[in-house]
Amino acid sequence: MKAAETEQESGLGRLGVTFEEIIGKMENMLKEHGSSLNSDTDLEEVIQTARDAVEATPEDHPNRAGWLNNLGNSLGDRYKRTGAMADLEEAIQTAR
Repeated sequence: MKAAETEQESGLGRLGVTFEEIIGKMENMLKEHGSSLNSDTDLEEVIQTARDAVEATPEDHPNRAGWLNNLGNSLGDRYKRTGAMADLEEAIQTAR
């Protein structure tokens, strides 16, 4: 189902809020929560939510760059915790 159909069916369009905006806000809240608790599980959830936001957002959407930035930052945070080069490489790729 396309994001526009989801918005229409859920009534988000009437509220003036897009699906991508809601995912982005959830991602930011999870990131704040994760950094305050220093929990690997929370960071994993932040990264998955960031990926969901990027995937749900069309390439020409004005918020996509912000979602990509959030994903890259979250991957960078995980790299700092784990030292996993795959996270660093994905963070760099996300920034391109």
